[in-house]
Amino acid sequence: MYDSRGKWLKTYTIGNVFYTLAWGLYFTASRIYVKEVLGGTFTDIALLTSLEFLPALLSTFWGYLGDVLGRRKIILLGFLSVPAFMMIGFTGIPWVLILAFIASLASTIAWPSVVAAVVSDIEEVGSRKYSIYAMGGSIGWGLGSISMGFLFSMGGMKLVSIMTALFMALAFTLFYIMYPEAYGQSFKREHGISVFKNIVRNKIIIAFLLAVIISYFGLEFSYNILSIKLYNELGRNEVFYGIFFGGITAFLGALFRPVAGRIVDTLGETRSFIVTLMSYTLLLYGLALAKGWVMAVLWIIPIYPLYDTAAVTATSKALPPELRATAIGTYGTAVSIAGSLVVIAGPIADSLGVNKATMFSAVLQLAALVIIGLYYLRTRRLREK
Repeated sequence: MYDSRGKWLKTYTIGNVFYTLAWGLYFTASRIYVKEVLGGTFTDIALLTSLEFLPALLSTFWGYLGDVLGRRKIILLGFLSVPAFMMIGFTGIPWVLILAFIASLASTIAWPSVVAAVVSDIEEVGSRKYSIYAMGGSIGWGLGSISMGFLFSMGGMKLVSIMTALFMALAFTLFYIMYPEAYGQSFKREHGISVFKNIVRNKIIIAFLLAVIISYFGLEFSYNILSIKLYNELGRNEVFYGIFFGGITAFLGALFRPVAGRIVDTLGETRSFIVTLMSYTLLLYGLALAKGWVMAVLWIIPIYPLYDTAAVTATSKALPPELRATAIGTYGTAVSIAGSLVVIAGPIADSLGVNKATMFSAVLQLAALVIIGLYYLRTRRLREK
């Protein structure tokens, strides 16, 4: 176990580069693989997305396990995702869906404990550590998205699956070796069921997570179907698609990550989250109407870094440091609920078409904005009294 006055963060961030590089490779290729190679439908893509998010329904529990059993021990379970990712490119429907679920399950169990290391002292250092760590994730996603096109053209989904498994193995190796001792210990189990009761009663967590569920559902729903539209608008070119789908977007996101951290520390997590919901409402409406290279330009606007930093900061601060993995897991549960709901949106996209379905997603951002806006006004009034 490594712990040298914060120097671990640099190598730990490299681990996140490998982790998101693996997911970038898999995610960018899997939609094309299911729809264009295996002849699937938007419903198949929606089902795939739901199965990827389903294991995170228990993320609060996975995070709690890390807090009480030892976060570093739980990270070892992430290695189980490696063989599942490796076999995806050698199978068809329904095995692609089953293996994706297994890979996501193993990765999801480890994820809250991984992230807990960079938010354990967020009250003292602000969002700086998380911004650095997340910047590595943006870089990795960009590298994965760009390299997917080249790998897919050389060896199809088989080569993509092998490389995905390799980078995932490297990621969890670094996470395990570099995990700081101060944040990896287990805590007393005295919290028990009271921890989960306190989460349900915590108005900060509930308001944010309800808004996240609604808005993230809209984002996942729209971006999965818009990914196919983008592929077609770019002339069905895998290289161009990979570059724009996640490459340029991710690199711009990496540059914006430190700025997002400063914005959250300055404006506060609630107001920052409100800004992202307003921005996504306008962006989704534009993506529904745009064509060709205009759509490609709109696609690369980096709103997500601010969205993610605001939401993670809010949920992390809502629970004490010894329960940071539980807090991160609770955020993951909300994201999972949103992602799992995408399966009901597949038939809607098949019947309404991409553009109308995307406008529906923009309406969902407005609904989330109303929830978080009401919460913000209520807390502001209470402070003024």
